[in-house]
Amino acid sequence: MFTSRFRTLLVLSMALAGCLDAPRLKSCAEFPIGTAGCPTACETWCDLMLAACPNVLPATGDATLRACLTSCGEALIADGTFGAMTGDSMACRIEHARLAATTPADHCRAASLEGGGTCTDARCDVYCESMAANCAGFYPDDESCLRACEAFPLAAPGTSAVGTNTLECRVARARAAADDTAACRGAEPSGGGVCGDPCDAYCDQIDAHCDANPVYPDRQSCQDTCGLLRRDEEAGMQTGERNTVECRLYHATYPAAFDPATHCPHTGVYHAAHCGPVCDTYCDLMASHCPFTYAQDAQGASACRTDCESIVMTGGVLWPAADATTACLTEAPAGP
Repeated sequence: MFTSRFRTLLVLSMALAGCLDAPRLKSCAEFPIGTAGCPTACETWCDLMLAACPNVLPATGDATLRACLTSCGEALIADGTFGAMTGDSMACRIEHARLAATTPADHCRAASLEGGGTCTDARCDVYCESMAANCAGFYPDDESCLRACEAFPLAAPGTSAVGTNTLECRVARARAAADDTAACRGAEPSGGGVCGDPCDAYCDQIDAHCDANPVYPDRQSCQDTCGLLRRDEEAGMQTGERNTVECRLYHATYPAAFDPATHCPHTGVYHAAHCGPVCDTYCDLMASHCPFTYAQDAQGASACRTDCESIVMTGGVLWPAADATTACLTEAPAGP
């Protein structure tokens, strides 16, 4: 009796030891996408990302499975080859998301939808192929697209490109436009209020294409001046010759790349033939930023236009130039 029980306990203890020594059960992340019994690529990726890399999930800011699956599905990323460590595929992202469970600092960025410079084809040829397929007509030809794209910055190492003024963000939006053409707005050079601030994009294009035909004395002057101009992020760059940042940005992209001597002057605040009549732009700026220079009524508007026309005729300088003929008054003049 005792011997029988002892043998039973011995067998159980040996079996338990065998279980503890046996290889662990594998997750679906360790099998090719589409393996029977495993969820979709996006489901596998989202499970891993929510656990290891929630800080680099897409721009919804909502670290939930539903939000993650929606963003992943919109990205339309190909499955790719199992175990890939580079290249624009879900397989590459899943592999890095799996590795991020132990070393997130090394792998979370690569596992993101933008690919972090590793799981990505964040190249201008990929961007331009997506724009031609999904946002047809935005660029007149491939070369124009490539010249605009050359000024898009890449995401900084260790950061997410979601919502930033980067090539990665624009590639993601150009791809998403296959299902929703509204995504084209974020893919354009201005970023459309989705991929960064249009003033950053504006100054990037000027820096890239107008070095020999300077528009501003330095980058900070470009940023400061751009901040004064009207924006039309909803309408974007294809809105004709209007007094907006986006109009000036258009001229700074491929037109300035091909012919800087002609188009770089069109990117500044004032030009007689482009981006709004000169005095309309001047009086709009004065009303918005210098409310005490002219009265805020019809009489003041007329005085502003008369003053502007006189300054232009006599070769004076219009605000916001530092040596402007008429000062910008942001406060009421002191009484006598």
